[in-house]
Amino acid sequence: GFDQYFMTRSLENNRNIWFNEFWEDDFRCKLTRPGIKLDPDKKKCTGEERIGRDSHYEQEGKVQFVIDAVYAVAYALHSMHQTCVPAAPALCSSMDPVEGRLFLQYIRSVNFNGEETAAIPRENPDQP
Repeated sequence: GFDQYFMTRSLENNRNIWFNEFWEDDFRCKLTRPGIKLDPDKKKCTGEERIGRDSHYEQEGKVQFVIDAVYAVAYALHSMHQTCVPAAPALCSSMDPVEGRLFLQYIRSVNFNGEETAAIPRENPDQP
């Protein structure tokens, strides 16, 4: 999954504008930048460091719940769209803007196998 992908990222093969800051923090080193003098008390990053091998990287323990929440919203929006305009790419009036109570019904009907555990349909969808 994500860990396997992320551990292959390096200074040369990423597209995240914040990656250099992550790199410096994770490896406790400083990247050289044109026109900026390197603090002599800081270790210089070599670019040869590797996530997981040379760092303390560990995925946040709750990420899978965020992933599941994003999937739940996506499945609910897809289902809502299929109900109001099954074959058209356009939005119907109930989706522009999305009516909250109606969307909540779709969210409550979502059932899928998530990252952490299989989603379990609730007996009473009005309960949290």
